[in-house]
Amino acid sequence: MSSNPPNSLTSTYHRDPYPAISHTKPNLSQVGRTVLITGGGGGIGFEIARSFAKAGASKIIIIERRGALLDDAAGKLRDEFKDSSTEFIPEQGDIGDDTSVNSLRIS
Repeated sequence: MSSNPPNSLTSTYHRDPYPAISHTKPNLSQVGRTVLITGGGGGIGFEIARSFAKAGASKIIIIERRGALLDDAAGKLRDEFKDSSTEFIPEQGDIGDDTSVNSLRIS
C-alpha cells in the first residue's frame, strides 16, 4: 500500500493484492476451475487473468476484440506462468456482438 499522487481522489491505493483478497488464502483458491475473462488483453482484464493464474485456475479463457493485443497478452501470461499448469486460451471476439459471441469456440 502506498500514498496516491497529489490531487488523487483516494488517499491510498494498492499495487498488489492485500491480505483479504490474496490468492494465497485457501478459500480463494481457483485450483481446478475454468475462468472466462472478457477484455483480458490489457489493463484490468489482463491483471484479473494474472490473478486467477496465481490462484491456480486450470484454464483461463481470454476474450478480446483486438487480435494483436490478445496474442500479446496470451504470450506474456504463458511466459510468466510457464512453470504452472494453467492453460491460457485466447479467443478473439466482441461480447457486444451476438454473432461474435455465438461463434466463440469455448471448450
